[in-house]
Amino acid sequence: MNFEGQFNLRKKIETRGGILEIIDITPEKESGLPVFLSSGWASTPELLKPLLRTVFDNDRRVITVDFKKFDKINTKNQRGVAREKLKSQAILEVAKVLEIEKLDIISHSEGAVYTAFAVEESPAIFKNFLLIAPAGMVHNQSFLETASKFILDTLLWPVKKLKKKNRPFYHIVQNTKFLILNPIQSLQEGYGLSKIFIAKKIDFIIRNGVNVNLIYFNEDLIFSYKEVRQNAEIHNIPVHLIEGSHNFIYSNPEIFWSKIKSYIE
Repeated sequence: MNFEGQFNLRKKIETRGGILEIIDITPEKESGLPVFLSSGWASTPELLKPLLRTVFDNDRRVITVDFKKFDKINTKNQRGVAREKLKSQAILEVAKVLEIEKLDIISHSEGAVYTAFAVEESPAIFKNFLLIAPAGMVHNQSFLETASKFILDTLLWPVKKLKKKNRPFYHIVQNTKFLILNPIQSLQEGYGLSKIFIAKKIDFIIRNGVNVNLIYFNEDLIFSYKEVRQNAEIHNIPVHLIEGSHNFIYSNPEIFWSKIKSYIE
């Protein structure tokens, strides 16, 4: 089956957090381990589609999930944190359902938070863990501050498009659509990523044999690179600074892949 057919073929599973739709795309000549993409706040499969296609075109099996119906929260306390933990369990459930013994995982922004929980719990499943402009690496940045910076970065895209190529307008449309259609989930996820510090978890993950690299962008407006780097160095996390903005994975997937593929080979 071609890329489009596999992208539109969704496998639904029931988990503690709600219904997951798994997108599992395998190239004809598969090489290397499967790659799981953990997307960030207000992301959608449609937004990830160009990157999924890029990974597929490079002969890697690529997997992601749609969390739009992932809305069962079992605790009234710290709902945002609880949601991140349930999403981490969902990653492990996907690996189990698809009978994958080992995989590489790329996590972006908020995706780094729930992915860190998953890798911490079951490090043996993961060979390479790539954190892309991760949330959870700075202290004391409130949800309001994070959200405002995220929105500013998103709204600046049309302006940047005049100066730089490949800045797709659909990024704004997809993010806005998610925030409008899923306001409770958006708030829970935003609250969760502002309350969790993952650097200590990453230190533990590295000591348990997972190859970890942190990629940050020189134009990222969301988190302080200086603080991210300092916290990473304290916890022995390798950091690499490359050109791009917070959402570079969506705007320039081919260039992004060329810059990071060596870390998951």
